[in-house]
Amino acid sequence: MQPNKKIAIIGGGASGMTAAIAAKKTNSCCDVTIFEKMDRVGKKLLATGNGRCNLSNINADDISYYHCKNDFVKNALEQFNLKKTLKFFANLGMMTKTVDERIYPYSMQASTVLDALRLSCDRLSVTTVINTPVESIKNMTVNGEKFDKIIIAAGGCASPHLGSDGSGYKLLTEFGHTNTQVFPALTQIKTENTYTKQLKGIKIEGQISIMHGRVPLRTEHGEILFTEYGLSGPPVLSLSRIASSQSQEKKLTVSIDLMPEYSIEKLIKTAIKMLAASKTAGDLLRFILNKRLAEVILKYANIPANSPIPDYLAEVLKAVKNFTIPVEGVMPFKNAQVTAGGISTDEFNPGTLQSKINRNIYAAGEILDVDGECGGFNLQWAFSSGFVAGNHAATTY
Repeated sequence: MQPNKKIAIIGGGASGMTAAIAAKKTNSCCDVTIFEKMDRVGKKLLATGNGRCNLSNINADDISYYHCKNDFVKNALEQFNLKKTLKFFANLGMMTKTVDERIYPYSMQASTVLDALRLSCDRLSVTTVINTPVESIKNMTVNGEKFDKIIIAAGGCASPHLGSDGSGYKLLTEFGHTNTQVFPALTQIKTENTYTKQLKGIKIEGQISIMHGRVPLRTEHGEILFTEYGLSGPPVLSLSRIASSQSQEKKLTVSIDLMPEYSIEKLIKTAIKMLAASKTAGDLLRFILNKRLAEVILKYANIPANSPIPDYLAEVLKAVKNFTIPVEGVMPFKNAQVTAGGISTDEFNPGTLQSKINRNIYAAGEILDVDGECGGFNLQWAFSSGFVAGNHAATTY
């Protein structure tokens, strides 16, 4: 008869708690201990989705929404797909709702998701040790206690004030694993701020493209927020991965279409009908745009506000459709929602998340070189990878 297996989980975030629950439900005889460096588990989880916790997406099973090598996420997502994730939370007593493809707890409070995971860990007799950073693992010993299996779920570098400060990478590199280059993703974009600073606080529903020369690298639509340092909002976060990874190598710009529902031709025809009421360029823009934005667009197009509109109609409206600003980079890890890059997935079995270097080590969540699009995909990866790592750690000797 095998003795009770002892499993350590480094990190009490979404993937760590899911791994603990999966391990205990798979093999109730396991002794599972979560080591969390912060004063409570799940601090980063509480901050997700602006406190509402966008925990998944109706497209979560589509691997095209994840950035990784060789479709690494495919196996884990198949083992613990969206349907199984929703059933998992339903069994924990939590209801969900879908808003614009994004899945939230029905309460629209991140604390509901955390409480469901935390209370399940308590009911399953998972030991949680808080305020306990793990700085090194020697001979499968964590803080003086020996374990049979260890799951590293310590997160990446994003939001270090919530516990993800990159310290987990060292634990895996000490075993011989490779850490790829990491950079912030799902963060705000820094731009040349001559115009954005003047527009600070203004939100528009528009279309934004990140450009290399005249070539659009990616285009997104949604609420765009102008800030003192540049741009924010969901579509900006979606473009930030490109800005983060390529802005040092290429001169990038963002092109904002302030009225994407109108083609330039349709916009000109519509504006011509307004000429009786709009004698100047300033009048025309003030009737269709936020007043402060209208003033900035005129400065951007180098057109005096009192210019006769027939002389400058095309130029004014081209500026509305193509407000272009140079990219200077992205906001740092402290502002980022997720880390791109991380421990090389080449060194882990995609079906079990077991290390190919040390069969007693597993990894889950953001610490691996996997990141998803904005919209719940990163938490889905946390849940799926945590489940797979916990399940296999509990059943493999």
